[in-house]
Amino acid sequence: MQLPELSGYQYEDLLGEDPYGWSFIASHEDGERRVIKVLKSQATDESFLKSYFKTFSDTEDPIKGTVQVFDYVIQASDSATAVATPFFGWKSKNKRWQVTSMKRLGNLFEGDQASEVIRDLAESLSNVHREGIFHGGLRPANIFVTGDSDGFQDVLVGDFGQLFMGGLQYLEAGDLLFYLSPEQLGDGDFSKGRGLKWDVYAFGAIAFQILTSHLPRLERLQQQCIKHGEAFSTTAVISNGSFTPVSEHFLRQLGKEKPVEWPEDFADDRMGALRSIIESCLEFDLENRPGSMVEVSEAIDVIWQSEQDEAAVSEEVAPELPEKASLVNVPAQIEPAPEFEAEPKLLIETDLEIKVGLTAQHSTEEINVPGEVEAEEAAKPEVVESAFEEIEEGVIGDELPDHVEAGRSGSLDAIEGVFRNRPALKWQIMAIIAISCVIPLGALAIKNYQELQAAEQEATIKTTKLQASVDEQAEAYLNELARNQENSEQLKSELDEVEDSHSRLLGEATLARQILRQTQENGDEFFRLILDNRDTDVPGFREKRAAALINAQKHYERLIEVYGDAPDFIISTANAYFYLGRIYREMGMFGRSLGTFDEAERRYVALLEDSRTESVEFIRNLAIAKRALGQLSAKDGKYAIARHYFAESSRFWTEARAADSELSKEAGVSIHENSLSVVVCEYAIGRYDAALDATRSVGAQLLKLQESDPGDARVIGALAHSFSLGGLIMESKEEVELAKEAYQQSADLYAQSVQLNSAADEYQLGLGNSLARVGLLSRDIDKLKAAVEILGRVVVHHPFEPSYQKILADVYGVLARDQRDGGRLSNAIELEHEAISILRPIVRNTGLQTPPDVLYTYSLRLAHLAELLGDEGDFDESREPLLEAISVLEKISERDKSMATYRRALARARGLAGFACLKSGDKSGAKEHLELAKAEWESYVQANPQDTDAKQAVRWTADQLRGL
Repeated sequence: MQLPELSGYQYEDLLGEDPYGWSFIASHEDGERRVIKVLKSQATDESFLKSYFKTFSDTEDPIKGTVQVFDYVIQASDSATAVATPFFGWKSKNKRWQVTSMKRLGNLFEGDQASEVIRDLAESLSNVHREGIFHGGLRPANIFVTGDSDGFQDVLVGDFGQLFMGGLQYLEAGDLLFYLSPEQLGDGDFSKGRGLKWDVYAFGAIAFQILTSHLPRLERLQQQCIKHGEAFSTTAVISNGSFTPVSEHFLRQLGKEKPVEWPEDFADDRMGALRSIIESCLEFDLENRPGSMVEVSEAIDVIWQSEQDEAAVSEEVAPELPEKASLVNVPAQIEPAPEFEAEPKLLIETDLEIKVGLTAQHSTEEINVPGEVEAEEAAKPEVVESAFEEIEEGVIGDELPDHVEAGRSGSLDAIEGVFRNRPALKWQIMAIIAISCVIPLGALAIKNYQELQAAEQEATIKTTKLQASVDEQAEAYLNELARNQENSEQLKSELDEVEDSHSRLLGEATLARQILRQTQENGDEFFRLILDNRDTDVPGFREKRAAALINAQKHYERLIEVYGDAPDFIISTANAYFYLGRIYREMGMFGRSLGTFDEAERRYVALLEDSRTESVEFIRNLAIAKRALGQLSAKDGKYAIARHYFAESSRFWTEARAADSELSKEAGVSIHENSLSVVVCEYAIGRYDAALDATRSVGAQLLKLQESDPGDARVIGALAHSFSLGGLIMESKEEVELAKEAYQQSADLYAQSVQLNSAADEYQLGLGNSLARVGLLSRDIDKLKAAVEILGRVVVHHPFEPSYQKILADVYGVLARDQRDGGRLSNAIELEHEAISILRPIVRNTGLQTPPDVLYTYSLRLAHLAELLGDEGDFDESREPLLEAISVLEKISERDKSMATYRRALARARGLAGFACLKSGDKSGAKEHLELAKAEWESYVQANPQDTDAKQAVRWTADQLRGL
């Protein structure tokens, strides 16, 4: 796929890449520079893009505050979607492009300028929302700040249609995740006005960042992601149409950071009100957020308008006060107090009355009413005297009748006179009263004392009897207690002895289990080293390694049988299944390997769900197991299942990298290798454009990794693999020149990997394959011979990788044809025999499970061998390879009836078989084969009338039949 062509534009330089595409600087025919963004098909939705491009390219009624779309082109079979917009920036002295986006300038705004930028951004977004449009991917990188004609700044919003939502096929993380609302991260559903509220939240996050230079939420997570750099930005947040654990992790972090905290107090009322609006935009629950940016913009405008009104009032001249103004205003008339039943005034009314009163006081300061004040003061003593007169006159208190009051007054006067004349009489009367009271009280006391003595004696007798009974019962209880204690001590002694014995047995068993687990851990490490290091130059290592794998197979099969589901060996059993799966796979037992990896996966997942057994090693092993399951599924043609496993493997590699930073490099390369495996699946199901797009994306990321570490053979090998896949896809699309170029780049990169690590068979196979592809497409005999030399040396060690055997057989076939054209038939026959000997074991061992392209190559080699034997006159001998070729072609033609290539090859093989029978004297056999060949050719020509060679073959077979 080539860069899209827009009329009047010339690409100059790559500006950058984000999760949605690549931005290029381009010059337009009118002399100005513009930006062309080439969009990734899996990260965007074509229907959205078409709608947005049409809206923002309207020059008659543009939406104020948005970036204009100059030109655009929608994705075609050979090019991607692209859009041309203005370039806001310049080229610096060091030849680097600078962009005036909020991402670059956001932290430079301070004070009133920051507030103005926020207000302008709100106004731009409100203009968009008024049109019923939402952005959905708002972030500082797509907000541009430019100068206007009046010397102020303009805030423009761009990149419409590049949003985070459900339904996308594949999307990388990038910085967009830090500005997404919780519900957008959760389900990506923009219906029912949710998309507008996504923009409200993003605006709140960006406005908060402008004012404080940091995010309202996820600040720490952002710093961690910045440390990981490229690894984070290339991590998938949407894969295969589903949200990955990355989005779930961000959503969990958002939930932990719900409260929004400002770093410092605001300085004035306007800033306080603005911050309140921003906080409302950042509400975690979308129901509590403003409905759209129209509401937000209008609220911000109210703040500005209020400030302008206050400024206008403060500029008015205040009235001058008189020189002799009284501080206290005396009211002209004393108003009566309000009734208690009256309805109380509201708080705001009270405040207004106070303000009005103060104003009235200030306006009447010169009024003086001394006469009324003196009258009020003079009235106060009269009121008090009137009250005391009422008390003295009996108005306050209970009133009595006159005759009762007079009698009571006379008796009291007579008694008072007797006691006044005889003072001692009062004391004598009191003494007589006291004596008369003491005598009866004394008699009563003596009687009570006698009764008390009798009661005490009776109580003493009862107490004595009770004490004797208690002592008797206590003695019996103590005796019983002593007997029980003796029995208890004896029983305890016996139990302690049993417990000691049990503890010794448990300890011995625990120690034995621990030794067994430690032994297996050592064995796991040994076999891991064997499995991870299959390539070496040490003489005899391959043979010893093969023998060790056989022993490892028996060892792990026995461990699984012994351990079973024992709780103490859950980890050990999971590891045993994992390593046994790898051993089965390397030994070609793919069915067993698939089942064993499935069991290992199930057990590792259970271990990770239990926090007590969580381990980075388990996550790493699970990532490897998922990739192996994907490769095995792809080998069986289950490409949808394989893609799922590859995505899962990348997810676990991401978790492993997050848990252990030392795994960052290994995890990053492994994730890219999984992406390339997904490309293989896309290619296998015929989705060439998607596969090519993904290959280029992965290749671009691997190029960046190579720049950071140019001596890493694994990174270079992965990059070479991406170019090889690109060549394969272009070859299938019949773009031969581009395919040859891609294969050549792949060969050069594989050569670098071989120089860095010559013992790695993977790089040798890749180099041989790329050279072979270039040689086959260009008929370059030298490259084909070099490919034979490399592949012939390495392919023997990989009997279960038929794709490499196939390409080697193809190379042998081309070399054989070259020898035939040169008249060296014996050499050509020898080369074809060599090619057939490579493929025959695969075909006979795997039967119908052999990939169709390998079977097709095998049939071609057999047919060409028969032609060579016929050239030498050995027609009778040539019939055997032709019959085998016909048998193979019948099977693959029946399996895939849509492949015209297989049907053509079958018709040709039948014709050759008929001709060989005819030359050998077998006319009946010749007639049978030629009739079938004629029918096959006629059917093929009917479906492919443009094939002139096939028409000639129909006439030839007809002539041969007439000759019979």
